[in-house]
Amino acid sequence: KFVLQITKGDIRRNIKKQKNYLSWICNVLVRDAGGFVFRNKTDNLLTQKDIGDSGLKYSINLLTSNDIENVEQETGHRKDQLKAEIENHDIKISQWVKYFEKMSDFKYEYIEDTKIPNKRSVTDITKSYKFEEMPYTFEDVKLNKLPAFMQAQKLFTKTEQGTIAHLIMEKIDIRHHDKASIKAELQKMIEKEILTEEERGVVDEDAIAEFFDSELGNRMIASSRVYREQSFLMRHEDIIAEGIIDCYFFESDGIVLLDYKTDENIDEKRHMPQLEMYKRALESVYDQKVTETYIYWLSKGEYSKI
Repeated sequence: KFVLQITKGDIRRNIKKQKNYLSWICNVLVRDAGGFVFRNKTDNLLTQKDIGDSGLKYSINLLTSNDIENVEQETGHRKDQLKAEIENHDIKISQWVKYFEKMSDFKYEYIEDTKIPNKRSVTDITKSYKFEEMPYTFEDVKLNKLPAFMQAQKLFTKTEQGTIAHLIMEKIDIRHHDKASIKAELQKMIEKEILTEEERGVVDEDAIAEFFDSELGNRMIASSRVYREQSFLMRHEDIIAEGIIDCYFFESDGIVLLDYKTDENIDEKRHMPQLEMYKRALESVYDQKVTETYIYWLSKGEYSKI
């Protein structure tokens, strides 16, 4: 599954999503001449033009979880065998036996502390914030998609739909758009393998066109400094908070912060802690004020000023 993920799509997008050095390296190796071991696992999805040649000489061994488990079992067996040999030795070496037992049976006193992450995403941090109970409201249930068993195409989860929407808002040209130009932009993304035909099916083209036709969209178009999908790290209490800001742009009097949401219901209060952390991060980095903060509700085609 991992090899398939790093093989599909744009390498720059893939690298941006990885969370460790090994994943970075594998993203490059799968597209290098010597990385055929990876490509053989995916029925050679990459074409010859996608593969370069670094000239480096190396070999790759792919280990399964069973391979690692066997090594661990073998190591444990050797340890028990060595311990038995020491205990049965004719020479009096009791002090070494005790030392060996102490080292092999050692348990770190603060092991639970090591399970607490020293870096968390802003989304995870703000999920733990408590909100006042909101009254329940009842609405007629409307299905805008057929159930999975009744349709041939894949049904995307809400999280997947949000990811697709954010990707489009990151990659689309910043200019005035109508529905026709949105369609053309999406087609370009499909041709570049940034988007699939199935993913295109969940996109609300009208909502995207309405954003670029709005007063806020026009302000973003007019700005000479627009940044999208910018990641950051900042200290929050006793941990490092990690986040990705959907969009922000500069105007003469400061920074405008913009966040995209695909929620079905508009609830600004729910997202305020997250946006407050984004605001603090931007003001710390640029030493300028965030003068305005907005949420654009892609499911509704409207925005809220926070």
